[in-house]
Amino acid sequence: MEPSRTVPLNRIKLLAAVAAALVIVLAFARGAPDTANALPPFTPTFTLTIDDAAPDDPSVVPASDTCEVGVPCKAHYHLTIPDGQPGPVSSNTGIGPQVILPDSYVSVFGDASVPDGAIVGRNWGQSRSGAVGSCGSGVVFPFDQAVYDATTVHATTTGNASDLLSFDHWPVQLDGVVSSVATSHPGSTLTLRWVIPTSPFNVLMFHLVGGETLFLAVGSDPSAPPVSQSCGPYDLNFMILGLSRDNPATAADESGVPLNTCAAPGTSSWELTIDRNDTPPGDTTTLFDTTSCTENTPPGAAVDVPLLGGTSTLGGIDVSFDSVTSQGSTSATGASSGPPPPTGFQVIGVGAAPTYYDINTTAAFTGPVTLCIHYDDSGVPPAEEANLRLMQYDGSAFIDRTTSVDTVANIICASAPSFSTWAIMAVPSAVGGDVKILRGPADGGSLTLYILLGAVATIVAIGAAGALAARHRRHAV
Repeated sequence: MEPSRTVPLNRIKLLAAVAAALVIVLAFARGAPDTANALPPFTPTFTLTIDDAAPDDPSVVPASDTCEVGVPCKAHYHLTIPDGQPGPVSSNTGIGPQVILPDSYVSVFGDASVPDGAIVGRNWGQSRSGAVGSCGSGVVFPFDQAVYDATTVHATTTGNASDLLSFDHWPVQLDGVVSSVATSHPGSTLTLRWVIPTSPFNVLMFHLVGGETLFLAVGSDPSAPPVSQSCGPYDLNFMILGLSRDNPATAADESGVPLNTCAAPGTSSWELTIDRNDTPPGDTTTLFDTTSCTENTPPGAAVDVPLLGGTSTLGGIDVSFDSVTSQGSTSATGASSGPPPPTGFQVIGVGAAPTYYDINTTAAFTGPVTLCIHYDDSGVPPAEEANLRLMQYDGSAFIDRTTSVDTVANIICASAPSFSTWAIMAVPSAVGGDVKILRGPADGGSLTLYILLGAVATIVAIGAAGALAARHRRHAV
């Protein structure tokens, strides 16, 4: 970890993360400085640590500052401002810190894959809060709050008593920040939304076209005048979990979904930008810190690499190499969109959205690779589950690589000579008369035909040596 260093910012950031909850607010209102004759010093510090220890436990703070590629990793932001110095944001309006995550540290799945209400982080520390213009005489208050996943879909309610998890809890502010980010960062997409109900605050994450992730949060109504201001001592800790944690206040089990991981080895820089709240907007300071991601695929025979928590985790993956000849890193990320499946096939996801897995390695290897994924069976009819297929996209079409389906452990496996985009698919219900050719013998495997005749779908596998096997599935019509 490098010491913090300050760098003047030559552009005005229109949106930024926020105060007591890494929160971003939407207006430029400022209180008068506490000192009329001279500005107080402003010497904030910023550190960022990541590791894979206890990835779903908010009470365990990352310490090692290193994470292995493909493993669920927590990230801990720590921002401090000494006593008597201005804060980065007023309680109601102002500009606060903006955090940009490097493209080597990524969110594994999108919003639809993380159950609404799941615990995804923790926000704690202390801050002084006082009247605008006289914050120094205010009270220092501690805070320690859970962060929950929420929906990004308009008009969606969640059953929460105050409906804080609904996207429409603050529709004007949320709509405004999404459109503003789209203007300031063309091509950006909203991927996740989290809330801190006890504050309350919304935290939004956007994927930028360069691969980075932008953290923003929305607080109060920007049209309202500020009534209070934050200042030092200011000690903000914000932690993102590596795996979602169950919310004991709900009946559902929301635990075990991978949230974040290292996607590539090496040292990466994290950026936090602060606009002090006692001067006009644009008087900014940028702080940096670095973290390291390490390789996960050593040379040797029969090398097993768990990704996203391995198959003991929902959405997790186990990759097994026959032989690795040169060390490297194997990684996996998820996406809710990808190449279209064969006609009638349905892509199975983690949660409500379909999931495509982009799996790659920088290691050199020989022989086939075995790939197993812990799938979510919540949306799969029991009669259809045994016939799920693990399909690999070869650049022009999906190829069936399935070798086994364990419907008890919910683990599906495949064998392939290489990596690319993968998806778990449900075989379509019979509609009559179609033949689907999804694998040819050129890859050394079987020729798989899906023959849909009336109410019976017959899956015929013709081996390279000419052996013929058939399995029948009966569908209701």
